Order: sequence, then C-alpha cells, then structure tokens
Amino acid sequence: MEIHDFYIPQYPLGEQEQAVKLMMRRWCSETIAPRYILGIVHGLGEHGQRYAHVADYFVADGATVLAIDQRGHGRTGGGLPHFDAYLDDIGTLESYLHRVYPGIPVLLYGQSLGGSVVINYAMRRKHKLAGIIACSPLLRTTFPPPAWKLSVARLLGQWWPGLTLSTAIEPKELSRDPRSVAAYVEDSMVHQRVSAALGLSMLEAGQWAIDHASELETPLLLMHGTDDRITSCQASGEFAEQAKEHCTWIEWQGLFHDMHWEPERQELFEAMRRFIESRIVSEANRAARTE
Repeated sequence: MEIHDFYIPQYPLGEQEQAVKLMMRRWCSETIAPRYILGIVHGLGEHGQRYAHVADYFVADGATVLAIDQRGHGRTGGGLPHFDAYLDDIGTLESYLHRVYPGIPVLLYGQSLGGSVVINYAMRRKHKLAGIIACSPLLRTTFPPPAWKLSVARLLGQWWPGLTLSTAIEPKELSRDPRSVAAYVEDSMVHQRVSAALGLSMLEAGQWAIDHASELETPLLLMHGTDDRITSCQASGEFAEQAKEHCTWIEWQGLFHDMHWEPERQELFEAMRRFIESRIVSEANRAARTE
C-alpha cells in the first residue's frame, strides 16, 4: 500500500474567509486501480491520520482513501471558523477527487463533527457524490448546553469569534478500548478546543439538518452508538425517521462515540462496505442506462 501526504489549496469564497492549504493523506494500492474513492472527514479536535486503520480496511476492499485535515486541525491552519467554511473545504475536496479520479464513484465518510459536515454538505451544496456515511454525527450534543452558556457564546461570537474554549471531552467516553483512548491522549496533534464561531454554528447546522431531514436526496448510511455521551443518538434517530427511504439507519447497542475505535469496529466496517457496494452497483446501473 502507498501512503502520500500533500496539500491542496482552498481559496476564499467570501470576504470573511481566508485562503488555506488543506492537508490530505492518501492511502492506495500500489498496483490496482480503485473501484471507488472514499473521502474521510474527521471529528472536532482530531485529524485525518487517526483513520489509518479505517483506510487499511477499505484499501483492501479496492478503494483509494483520502483523509482531509479540516481547518484548525492537524496540519491545516486557518483557525476554527464558522461551520460553513468546512462545507466550502469539502467542496474543494470533492472537486479534487472528481478531477483526479474521473468516472469513479466518490463517497464521503464523516465522524462526529465530520458526520454533520457531510450531511449538511449533501443537503445544502450541489455535488456528484455516490453516497455518504455519517457516524455519531454532531446533530445535537447528548447533554445540550444550558441557555445561559449559549447566550454568552453568542456575545463572544459577535465580539471575539476566534476565542477558543475547552470542549471538556473526557477521553474515556470516546471508546471502550483502553488502547484507543491512550492513543487519543498521547496524540500531539489532537486538541480539545472550539471557537465561539464554530461552536454556535455547528449546533445550528445540526439542528437545521434535523429540521430539513425530509429533504435529503443523497443515499446516506447513518450509524450511532446508544451509549454515546458526546453526540446524541436520539437526534440521529430523529433525522433517520424524517429522511425515510434515503437513509439507512443502524443503531449500535452499547457503543461509545468513536465507533471506528470500538472493539466491534470490524462489524462497523462491514456495514459500511455493504452500503458502499450497493452504491457502486447503483452507480454502475445508472451509467449503463445513460449510455
């Protein structure tokens, strides 16, 4: 397997945005052309390299896998901006993937904040994705912040949007696998910060997605662990109920937030593989009908 690190430029689409270079890591076969492309969008405070074991599984299944370091994470600069800037960056990622891998199905897989990003991107932006996968998406937090904290955050967002505060995430609540928790704690590129601008806008984006779930048209595999103490499994269930036939909903009993690090992760990957395979077949059939 080959592994490559590189940057792709992201240019500002509005006066409030800054141009940044987005760090990418690519895992691919040394000899075999990919059957599909899987783009990984990580969660708040982490980075793409934490998904190497995910990439290993899907490269073995015939994929080329690319993971982005989102703004303010890993080796990508740019601070922690408004949620919409992350949608712009995913647009840059998707454009790159279609340009480099023409005619090959492209899917996105997002975890936590990344799960909300891929859902919102699929619903709010024009795209050519074959499907999306969202695990433990940040549609709502398991324990919503009190109203007074949100009021303070709104004031900070107006006057000091770049101010960062601690997310207060307990590493032991991420996974039941002690080795996975230790890897998170020892990772020097992991942080537990969120800006006022991002904190408010990501909560608003999650609620928007729930309120508009019936408008989803992109095939979605949505998965959440029932014992997630960070993002709300109930909120994902509400979304799935409204999205109906466009959403495949799997509730994993007893799993924590980082399901791809849980002891049952191979079962999770297999569920993802089945969904991806169904999308590849569907895309092939659609292409055949248009020829």
